[in-house]
Amino acid sequence: MTAPRATADPRIFQEQVHTQYQTFPVTLGGSVVAVVLFSIALTFWQPLWAVGLWFVAMFLQFGVRAMVTRRYHRRCQLGPLAAPEVRAWGRYSTWGSGLSGSLWGVMAWVFFPPTGSEFAQYQYLLMMMLSGMGTAAAFAQASYLPGFRAFMLPACVPFTILLFLQGTPLHTMYGAGSILYMLAIDRFVVILNGSILDAYRMRFANQDLAEQLAQQNETVRQASAAKSKFLASASHDLRQPLHAMELFAEALQHTSLPTASHRITEKLRKSVAAMRSLLDTLLDISKLDAGVIQPQPAPTGLARLLGLVHHEFSGLAQSKGLFLRLRVPPFAATHSDPVLLKSIVSNLVSNAVRYTERGGILITCRPWQGRWMLDVTDTGLGIPQAQQQEIFKEFVQLHNPQRDREQGLGLGLAIVGRLCGLLGHTVEVRSEPQRGSRFRVWMPQTTLPAAEEVSGLANAPAPLEHDALILVIDDERDVREAMHAMLTGWGLRCVCQPDAPLAVQALENEQSLPLLIISDYRLADQVNGIDAIEHVRNEYNCEDLPALLITGDTESKDLLKVQQSGIPVMHKPVDTRQLKALIQQLSWERSRQ
Repeated sequence: MTAPRATADPRIFQEQVHTQYQTFPVTLGGSVVAVVLFSIALTFWQPLWAVGLWFVAMFLQFGVRAMVTRRYHRRCQLGPLAAPEVRAWGRYSTWGSGLSGSLWGVMAWVFFPPTGSEFAQYQYLLMMMLSGMGTAAAFAQASYLPGFRAFMLPACVPFTILLFLQGTPLHTMYGAGSILYMLAIDRFVVILNGSILDAYRMRFANQDLAEQLAQQNETVRQASAAKSKFLASASHDLRQPLHAMELFAEALQHTSLPTASHRITEKLRKSVAAMRSLLDTLLDISKLDAGVIQPQPAPTGLARLLGLVHHEFSGLAQSKGLFLRLRVPPFAATHSDPVLLKSIVSNLVSNAVRYTERGGILITCRPWQGRWMLDVTDTGLGIPQAQQQEIFKEFVQLHNPQRDREQGLGLGLAIVGRLCGLLGHTVEVRSEPQRGSRFRVWMPQTTLPAAEEVSGLANAPAPLEHDALILVIDDERDVREAMHAMLTGWGLRCVCQPDAPLAVQALENEQSLPLLIISDYRLADQVNGIDAIEHVRNEYNCEDLPALLITGDTESKDLLKVQQSGIPVMHKPVDTRQLKALIQQLSWERSRQ
């Protein structure tokens, strides 16, 4: 007989043993039926008491094996089996098969009808029964060769020996046939066993691949999380001193400095503004990753929106000797989020100005089959066909291999692609190297209401309320000093404290409510600005007291928490023009009350 194939993987051996116990209830049912029917047949030529003894012995071994099988399943419920336990349970299964086969072999030896007697024809019944049991065992125990052979050999060998002992040519031929049958069925089981083991190996190999893939995905996820955490921490640490620098520069603008000093201060502010632009671009990507940007679509006038973009970049284009032209019908309108749509167009125009050295940029908006085609066309460097999809990936800059800071971070078009997907707009690019590029955004057409008001865009400035009280909560002394210098330079009164309790204490003698609470998001002792603002509001029993959060955090969980608070937020370094505009708006609103 062929030797069984080795199974080096202990999981395969465990699966072989497990299969034996899993299939035992089915084989037990078949064996019980066979024993009952054959016992009835045996009574035709054997004493009832002898048949009864064999019958009882068979059912006793059935009971023992059933009890062992039950104990095995209970043990499996307690947890994984150790290798020695698996081997032990494998031995128990093999011993059970050997016991069953031995009882069948004893039956064949003891109850063999004598040749030449009137019961000789029952030899054929024995032959059929044993061959049937052997064939059934081949299928039931093919997964585990030791178990099959432990049954087959003691069940069939005694009967085969008896056939040869009869001494007749016919019985000799039957004995030879029995040997051939055992060899053939063993070969069949070996082949079937090999197929089953291959299936086990393939299954475990797939499991290993799946686990490796899961581990690699987890490694990538952890690396991405570590990168995001590093960028968030680095962004926060960079924003903090820049924030103070911006405030001090604004405060200097309102002091009596020489003209040359004012020029230096203005250049300093421009440098801070450039750094703020780079950090805000990273922030936009963080917001998109965090899912905190929720579009608020509304009827949006394209003429006004594109006019603002044109005005924003016309000075920069002129400084490079480029033309920047706008062609848009005055009635053009779409259904979109005006703030996000302006961000898309601004990024496209910014990229066009940045990578165009001669000629200029044309912004057009034309109707086509119920939609608007918004095109930003330039005469710049162009993009090779093979790389026209790569440019929408993060940090891709085809024409900035030296990573010049003035050329940005390579995130503008990534933001364009993701915002277009968020708004349901389609963005296309057509470009040829050295001939320029055309970026096209497809948007639906709509009509504006009678009184058009574009939300999120700048309104006309209002005067500041003189001597209005502003409460500042920030645990950084430099920021408090810079904020105090700037706000007092604007003609406002300012109370600056490191936490909410001290702020409330400092406001005890104030007769009026603060016009605005400005709080840093991340304060000392694990306190956040949301809690600080709520503390002050509760002290004044005024839930709608205007407040503003200032943060340098860009982590997803922090962005989500800030968004869910409903408190307006500005990111460090704060654009002092936006802060002043907010205070002007609050001054105007309070003057109307």
